[in-house]
Amino acid sequence: MLEHLRVRNLGVIDDVSMDLSEGFVVISGETGAGKTLLTSGLSFLLGSKLSKVAENRDTLVEALIYIDDGQHHIKRELKASGRSRCYLDSDLISTSELREFMQSHIEIFGQNLAVSLQHPNFQLKMLDRAGQVDLRSITLLRTKLSNLQRERDELLELISKVTEAQDERATAISELERCGLSDPDEDSALQEQIEIASHSEQIRLTLRDALVQLDSDGSNSILDQLAQLVRTLTKLPSSVDVLRRVQNSLIELTDVKSELIETLMELESDDGHIEQLQERLYLLNGIKRKYGASLRELLDLRESYKRQLSESQDLFVRANDIDKDIDSIQRQLSQEEESVRILRSSTSLRLKKELEDLLVDLGLARTQLEFLIASRGDGSPVQTMLSTNPGSPLRPLGEAASGGELSRIMLALCRVLGSDATTLIFDEIDAGVGGETALRVARSLKALSEEKQVVVVTHLAQVASFASQHFIVEKEQGEVSTRTIVKELVAYDSRVEEISRMLSGQRDSDAAKTHADELLRMGAGTRI
Repeated sequence: MLEHLRVRNLGVIDDVSMDLSEGFVVISGETGAGKTLLTSGLSFLLGSKLSKVAENRDTLVEALIYIDDGQHHIKRELKASGRSRCYLDSDLISTSELREFMQSHIEIFGQNLAVSLQHPNFQLKMLDRAGQVDLRSITLLRTKLSNLQRERDELLELISKVTEAQDERATAISELERCGLSDPDEDSALQEQIEIASHSEQIRLTLRDALVQLDSDGSNSILDQLAQLVRTLTKLPSSVDVLRRVQNSLIELTDVKSELIETLMELESDDGHIEQLQERLYLLNGIKRKYGASLRELLDLRESYKRQLSESQDLFVRANDIDKDIDSIQRQLSQEEESVRILRSSTSLRLKKELEDLLVDLGLARTQLEFLIASRGDGSPVQTMLSTNPGSPLRPLGEAASGGELSRIMLALCRVLGSDATTLIFDEIDAGVGGETALRVARSLKALSEEKQVVVVTHLAQVASFASQHFIVEKEQGEVSTRTIVKELVAYDSRVEEISRMLSGQRDSDAAKTHADELLRMGAGTRI
């Protein structure tokens, strides 16, 4: 429970402290005195941002909370520079850690909740809370599905672009393959071979002349003369070395003669080869002009196109795999959504009965509630329908309920849903009610305080009269400034005066005091 609260430099509050008891605690005061700033301070301590910050001053909110393992000191400060710091038992903690700790022990229900209650999304959250609906699996599946669908869309867009160029690339690959490209320097080699082949006749004449000089039918050829020289030298015993050298020359020139004959035979048998070379070079030059690239670049282009076609096939395979994954997740999601829809439907029937029973005690005995659950998917959106008078048609909650009725429905919902928190803070959720209805609201809050600590900021005298502890927020006028103070009303007479003010606007009205005394005695003697 919340044992102590201190708020410093928040709005019109300079520095106030409160020691709270268990049970039913009420905070009252004139409009503008600063009551709601106390709940704003608590919201700040629960991790929310502040809407009203003191200029050039550090704001501080701290509390003592008692839970099962003992008392804990929680503090959060907001420096004038805008920096915030949080502490748990003097240890510096993050805002998220503070929020997690505090929201498990204190829960605040403000006036805005009655407004929120009119919205289908909020109604759905309340229904899920009542049924303890776990949406984590659905959320995970929907995230996976969304990611896969986005990936598939991007992939299909890429496939569309790739497909447009796919035929062109396949045609290019086929054309380049038919050319039989393998050597990036083939065109240069062909040019050289054609150059040589174009001079082949002159080369043949030269070869024949060389052969005639080496070995002709007469006796004046080089080989005949060398043979005659060998025969002559064999007659000179002293010229053995010279003879060997001449014999070697004869052997070498005989080999040269054989090579020249072979070359001449090749040239004479290859007269048609030059045409083949020229046709090949013409083909290669044509393909180079078409693609505006060298043979080396064409070889690289062919391999690049092959790789891109292979990758495009991989894209189709990946897209097919994604479609299978999407189908699988959609089936899982459909099953999960059906389970949630069934749970929401059964919860709505239970919640309807519990709320209608509680609304009887809050002066809405003939109220009829219906939760319209969608017939598909997870059952959302949920529309809460209401009729507060017999025979009146069911209408959406926001249209059918008045402000006071919304407040009472909100209170009933708080009681039905329950909370793990040990302290519940209600900030003027009793707005718009009065008379007998206000007494019913007071009794309901009193009943709730038997299970948890209930702190209520209220304008209703009926609610204040049922409290076990009563604080009043007032503005104290000084000579140069006004400050907000918080006082606990311990004396019975002081409570009578405050409730008298809440009833009539006058603290010293005898009639109002009599009524206040009656309400206090009623609250003290109530057995719920």
